[in-house]
Amino acid sequence: MTRILLTLLLCACALPAFAKTLRDQFQEMCPQKWETQECLSTVSKISLGMAEAYEVSLKEAGHDAFIPEMKNLCAASTAASQGEYPANAMRSAFTECANGLYDLSQKTGIKPHEQAYPFLVMAVICLSGDEQCAMLEANLSE
Repeated sequence: MTRILLTLLLCACALPAFAKTLRDQFQEMCPQKWETQECLSTVSKISLGMAEAYEVSLKEAGHDAFIPEMKNLCAASTAASQGEYPANAMRSAFTECANGLYDLSQKTGIKPHEQAYPFLVMAVICLSGDEQCAMLEANLSE
């Protein structure tokens, strides 16, 4: 999983406009500052943009029936874009959204945005205190 995540993080050159700007904010706001409101807000904005893009992808593929499920799974992960919430609550919300999008991708064959999704996963890893976080942070700045 680490290799896949690193590959996706390093392929950020093809990000859509919403994610390219947020990638820059992510790189500035999050490494070694995961529990700050600035980082949580940035990750929430990435989650929001990714959910909006995923909704469009589901519609285009005729999978409209999965849109309410996706919205329910990711709604809480967007909260810090509009207010302040505890880091633990946001970690839980980010985890639910990341896992839910993965599950939906298995059901529909439609993957979440391949360049934005890793930022959400990285936030989960780092907010969880996983030892892989330092390596991911180092690769993010390359």
